[in-house]
Amino acid sequence: MPFSSYKSISAVAKEYIIKYVRKDFIVETDFTISQTFRDEVDLTFNVNSNIFTQNKTFYTIQELERLFAAINYIFKECELQLDNITQQL
Repeated sequence: MPFSSYKSISAVAKEYIIKYVRKDFIVETDFTISQTFRDEVDLTFNVNSNIFTQNKTFYTIQELERLFAAINYIFKECELQLDNITQQL
């Protein structure tokens, strides 16, 4: 049976007779993000003309598809901005 036909992870575990354990296994490693970088990101992606927009949604690793979709959007926007700058040179 395809994985997508299961309703939950526990149903898969039961079907394939595997032990299902839920626990945190990702070890967070400290990483300092400079305030300058934070400011640049805020200004680059949230200022449109004279309107400042802060995104309402916070993305977490619990929703990987949404997190990576947001990251993909940011990279695509960077690419568009770089293309625009390159064309202006």
